[in-house]
Amino acid sequence: MEKYNSYNVNLSIDTINSFLKSKVNFTYYCKEEKINSLRFFIYKDLNIKSIKSNNIADYRVKEKIAKWSPFIKESKEINIYFSKPLLKGEKVDIKFNYSGQIKKVNNSAINRISEKWIELGIYSPWFPLIESIDKACFKVNISFKKDDYFVVGSNITKPTENGWLIDQKIPFIDCSFLASKYFNYNQFKNKVKEVNVQVFYINTSHNKIAKEFNDISHNVLNSFVSKFGDIKKQSFSIVILPRENGGGYNRPGLIVLPNLSKENSTNHFKYLSAKIKNFKYLAHEMAHLWWSKADMTTYEDWLNESFAEYSCLISIRDYYGKERFEEIIAKYKENSKDLPPILNLNREDEKAFDTLYVKGPILLYELEKEIGERMFNNLLCEIHMNEINNTEEFLNKLLELTNKETMKKFKSKLKS
Repeated sequence: MEKYNSYNVNLSIDTINSFLKSKVNFTYYCKEEKINSLRFFIYKDLNIKSIKSNNIADYRVKEKIAKWSPFIKESKEINIYFSKPLLKGEKVDIKFNYSGQIKKVNNSAINRISEKWIELGIYSPWFPLIESIDKACFKVNISFKKDDYFVVGSNITKPTENGWLIDQKIPFIDCSFLASKYFNYNQFKNKVKEVNVQVFYINTSHNKIAKEFNDISHNVLNSFVSKFGDIKKQSFSIVILPRENGGGYNRPGLIVLPNLSKENSTNHFKYLSAKIKNFKYLAHEMAHLWWSKADMTTYEDWLNESFAEYSCLISIRDYYGKERFEEIIAKYKENSKDLPPILNLNREDEKAFDTLYVKGPILLYELEKEIGERMFNNLLCEIHMNEINNTEEFLNKLLELTNKETMKKFKSKLKS
């Protein structure tokens, strides 16, 4: 059984001063034959007070902003050197003690500590993020200088005597969470089969759309379950934030959306009506409940993003009709011209986003037309149920369910 790294965290947050204090016990399991050091990254304005372990010879913190990831723009590097090499299968516990401010992150507006709301996660890493971005489990005890904040996070998130606990038992590369005093009363709840859904919002202007999303989630979930197969019993939260930039994202048990008011929809497809944009945005993030198994840092991310995007287009077809769906597909085809190949796509390519979100869905649309909707849904169900997370396994499954000619034709499209 694979052993996952883990974080055990005591986190104190002062919303008035946008300030946090954190003590982290990080347990690392060595997966290489031998290593002498580890490299971490943390938000640039967090100050390291100490790093301790029974196997640390030295550590160094670089203050210059590191350019190491297309997703993480404002982090600095921490290098830890071991007294004796760490061998494969061995574990080490490393204790981090740090504090500092996290205001609004400049490049995207994602992540901040403010009196109105808190949004923390990997984009401005509030926890020491290992360079290999390994999946990990998180146990985070959160306390506030003001104790009326309601926390929304991954997996098990519940109030405690001294604050809140996030017990993220599903290993993931991130531990994102949000908090606001407005979440105490700005919320809707529903249940679809074995899935409990809650929708939270901050601004009263989002009350109507939050209610719509609460209702729409029934339709979207039922549609996806019927096509792609069941997901495990779980609870997840949808949070609408009053920020214009930064987009939305999905984490285990959590969907975060930017300002999606009817007057100010932020989706990049300008030709869609506000209502369909918002439906599509929600459906895309909900689709990641099925499509989030591949490595998001490589071209294999198309198995996450292209599949989630085409899934949300399928949902539009079911909800708004085939004619509207075909109009959108025509726009995608037009916008997919001259985009680079998906296979071995450089994630830092300026056209990577459109390749995954526009070209990838068109390839899936063409595949569905070729093999038929029933076989296509069967293919996606098999991919989900077998937890396929790379292109080679996807192509093998396509070959198994169809034929060699269909598989080779699709592989050629991924290369072109």
